[in-house]
Amino acid sequence: MDPKERGHFYRLYAGTSLVMQEICEEGSYQDEFLKHAPCLRAVKSEQENCGMVYQQKINTATTYANGTRRKDDDSEHVVKSICW
Repeated sequence: MDPKERGHFYRLYAGTSLVMQEICEEGSYQDEFLKHAPCLRAVKSEQENCGMVYQQKINTATTYANGTRRKDDDSEHVVKSICW
């Protein structure tokens, strides 16, 4: 990763770590989380299914019909066309 990407990764990781600390400590954040936990659990499988479908689409888009992976520059173009 280049320095900019690394910085972004560390910021995301720090945020995730903070959320986990807040959930594990008694207090208003934990109370709110537990209040919504049943709903989060209910939608979890939907999100997992959506994620699997998305991963399959990305794999299809970045792999040639013969099973070989596209070159990085070619894959980038295909993925950008899906995302934008």
